[in-house]
Amino acid sequence: MSSSAMRIRLGQYLQRQPSLVWPLCYMLGILGVSSIPGVAPIDAPHTYQLLAWVPPAIQNLLHIPVYAGLAVLWCWYLSSRASELWAWVLSFVVTALFGALDEYYQYHIPGRYASLTDVLFNVLGAGLGVWFFWWLIRLSR
Repeated sequence: MSSSAMRIRLGQYLQRQPSLVWPLCYMLGILGVSSIPGVAPIDAPHTYQLLAWVPPAIQNLLHIPVYAGLAVLWCWYLSSRASELWAWVLSFVVTALFGALDEYYQYHIPGRYASLTDVLFNVLGAGLGVWFFWWLIRLSR
């Protein structure tokens, strides 16, 4: 497929009317992972033991792509309902605030903790997600 054909397909995909369901379900998924206790019993299902398999440094870095994905979904949804600039600003703010609230939520989960580093990685991911969406829009034109 040629690059011009790919741009046309990307543009058509980005022009679709996105649903609010996508960013909200994504946020529920993040909350689901945040609800996993930090210390799982040995007989716990594999999903609970997932956090034990991933080293803490990798867990911290995973905040960036996870929150970038959320910001992209918010940008996609909001860009069909507001000007591009407002969509990007709102997407960044909503994603960053959700990241901070998610860290506060984790503080109350047994064996989990909140950290300023995680909040900063969430905000960085939100910014990168907005930038990536801007890049996709630019690429599709």
